Amino acid sequence: MRILYVTNMYPTEKKPVFGIFVKEQIADAARYLDASHDVYLMNGMEHGWKEYLKAIYLVPRMIRRGNYDLIHVHYGLAGLWRLFYRPDVPVFLSLHGADIQKEQGQHAQVAITKRLLPKVDRVFTLNDNMNAIVSQYTDAYEMLPCSVNVDLFKPTGHTSRGPGRLLVFPGSPSVPVKDFPLFERIMAEVKFQTGTEVAFAPLEKLTRTGVRDLMNRADCLVMTSVSEGSPQAVKEALSCGLPVVSVAVGDVAKMVENVPSCRVVHTRDPQVIAAAVTAAFAADRTQIRNAFIGKGIYDHESISRRWADLYERAEQKLLTK
Repeated sequence: MRILYVTNMYPTEKKPVFGIFVKEQIADAARYLDASHDVYLMNGMEHGWKEYLKAIYLVPRMIRRGNYDLIHVHYGLAGLWRLFYRPDVPVFLSLHGADIQKEQGQHAQVAITKRLLPKVDRVFTLNDNMNAIVSQYTDAYEMLPCSVNVDLFKPTGHTSRGPGRLLVFPGSPSVPVKDFPLFERIMAEVKFQTGTEVAFAPLEKLTRTGVRDLMNRADCLVMTSVSEGSPQAVKEALSCGLPVVSVAVGDVAKMVENVPSCRVVHTRDPQVIAAAVTAAFAADRTQIRNAFIGKGIYDHESISRRWADLYERAEQKLLTK
């Protein structure tokens, strides 16, 4: 079996962790497949919109020459070429949030994705909100989140946190959809409620081990986003045993369901969220990790086996035609 992955999210020399979860998903699925694969990267992050326009010509040419059995597109905009060319093999599309949820502000991208949905063979979503949108355009969809590497993201025993409290902000403070101003108000409330100093660390410009080590040092991850898909940062935190407090966004409620000391708060009131954060400080971190991994939903092995099964079923359908 030969698979072509088409994506605008993939590590580069300049951005070695950008889209790393896509690269990891490809590598993990390959462990269970008798298959080879190629990756076509539309590096729009570094080179702009011309990457997507070039792909309208280059991706079909690559498909025709590559003798592929399946095309898997990661992110709606990366499938722009499909509006102009129909291959003879199945096309899968994994959505990642901003490509279909207008709350993240990418309105042109959302419009392109909606046109694309009826033109692919299978769509993979991350949460119920995405399902509700996609179901208006196609019946061929299912929820399948990206996985977390539970062998990398784990407790390390290095938990020197200093005299105060350290909160993780899951993203860059400069990204509006992450709502850093709300996070700042929550920090002030936590300081007021506990009488201790409160610092924060953003999840940006860190290596994979740097993220893991930060989560082992921190006291809580606090998510204040306006919109999310299935945030990897939350999965990584839970896998490390770090308590998570989040507003109701993406599929975080499913992630933390029945996980002790973690909570989704159905308000954006900083006093209420801060109270939940303060309560999480007493967490038994071992119980958090065990409860999360015990779901058997988000770990890389479980997800990889699902992808391998989906690819193999698509190949069997081709063979029986």
